[in-house]
Amino acid sequence: MFADVERDCRTPALTALESELETAVAAQDRLSDPTWYDWAVQGAGGTNSTASTGADWMKFDIDLPASKLELFMWTERARVERPVFRQFEAEREVVVNQIRGGDNRPESKFERGLQSMTYEASPYGWSHWFSDITRATREDHWEIFHTYFIPQNAIIVVVGDVKASDVFRMAEAYWGSWQPGRPSPRLRTVEPPPVGEKRLTVTAAAGPRLAVNVPMPAAGHPDVA
Repeated sequence: MFADVERDCRTPALTALESELETAVAAQDRLSDPTWYDWAVQGAGGTNSTASTGADWMKFDIDLPASKLELFMWTERARVERPVFRQFEAEREVVVNQIRGGDNRPESKFERGLQSMTYEASPYGWSHWFSDITRATREDHWEIFHTYFIPQNAIIVVVGDVKASDVFRMAEAYWGSWQPGRPSPRLRTVEPPPVGEKRLTVTAAAGPRLAVNVPMPAAGHPDVA
């Protein structure tokens, strides 16, 4: 399945370099503490700390006692201002294994192929290609971070038994000094109207499955509903 990107081409030099990398990663892990955030928020009563991503967004959620609003402001500002990307190689392997696991399910291959085929120009048709993930570097992540994780793209949502005046005061105190970055590149490509029907037929050892993708107007269009 992954013969094109995982074929055996071992050399003594490659083996030696991989051994050096593993030694360096182990030394780095001994100097880092990836659990500081969890201990900080859990010790304050925080629960349900999760992260999720979409095609063009990433969000972090946490439930905290109302009295710990300032802790939220401090921890989140610290994370976006001084990211470290601890245990990068290990975290990348987690994603790689998720893709491997997905490709063991017929519906995952089908859905990825359908998504890629549906769009002609829009980046919503781009997939998480296996070869891109396995070759990702820490420098790639820094580039993404500095391009998109900037004040202009950030939104803080606070819901609960707190006063709006306290939220605004703390937000200004902890986030007011975060300087705007260089504007992120904006999408200029508009998906052209489809010229006809497209069909994807997949045969696999699985039950029947039918999916239909239908283009819809862009956000803000009066017909979007």
